[in-house]
Amino acid sequence: MRIAICDDEKFYRDKIKKYLEKYINLYPEISITEFDCGEDLIKAYDSEEEFDFIFLDIQMKDRDGVQTAQEIRVRDKHTIIFFITSYVNFVSDAFRVGAFQFLIKPINENDFRKDFDRAIEQHRINHYKYIVKYKDSTTKLEIKDIIYIEAFNRHLFIFDGINRYECVGKLKDEEKKLSFYGFARCHQGFLVNMGYIKLIN
Repeated sequence: MRIAICDDEKFYRDKIKKYLEKYINLYPEISITEFDCGEDLIKAYDSEEEFDFIFLDIQMKDRDGVQTAQEIRVRDKHTIIFFITSYVNFVSDAFRVGAFQFLIKPINENDFRKDFDRAIEQHRINHYKYIVKYKDSTTKLEIKDIIYIEAFNRHLFIFDGINRYECVGKLKDEEKKLSFYGFARCHQGFLVNMGYIKLIN
């Protein structure tokens, strides 16, 4: 699990790293990268780095946390963002860019752990493997990458925006399996990932 901490105050970067020590013992694959400004975090994404979790201070010099998050969302729609701030008046702006949680300074360790435990569970859901078997081939897809599933003539067609995978099955069975992961039946023949819905009319 790749974690970015972006805060222009070293004190809070160190505090979050300290709170994450327990998780590093549980999950040795955790790696932490520190940034002291939003520009450097965006540059990391432009260099093809990606993060599963981002702790992002809202009030920073030059580019603030909300502006940074807006840029990140263009590049990564699925990373879990924690906003850090001393003020609650940024809450509405933060949630417009898909914030997972708001951490108010000074950050309480018990609250941090409760929220990060929830984030890990969300991460597991996002990275659940969906297995597509057809004839002699087996493909594993991450749930978050599936845009929709179409049913036609006893076959299912799974679209991830790049590829189209085929298997034999019933859409109602997939609906039961995937409803927990944010999929909804919008039509007799389509099951859609609600995370990709931009407009309903």
